Amino acid sequence: MNNKKIPELVDKLNEALKGLDAADEKSRAKLSRLIHEISRKLDKPKQSKQEDTLSDEIKDAVIHFEIKHPVIAETLEQIKLALYSIGLWTIYPHRIRSGGEAF
Repeated sequence: MNNKKIPELVDKLNEALKGLDAADEKSRAKLSRLIHEISRKLDKPKQSKQEDTLSDEIKDAVIHFEIKHPVIAETLEQIKLALYSIGLWTIYPHRIRSGGEAF
């Protein structure tokens, strides 16, 4: 996936945000914050020092949205993979065994 596709995916998230129930403040806030952070990452890729945090936030959001809003979850997965594939973040294992193997 090329980096020109990512803004299209962010636009898709913005449209999804507009369609979320206004009563679901938690989901709206979570998605709004992620859209902002992803956009910031695209605008200033070298200045982002919180790539692990963004990665974790996207993973958590995928879990949060996958049942009630599967399109949002899938779009977030696509963004995560796209950011990884163009080198805007490296996937780090959370824990490493003594032999260097992730678990």
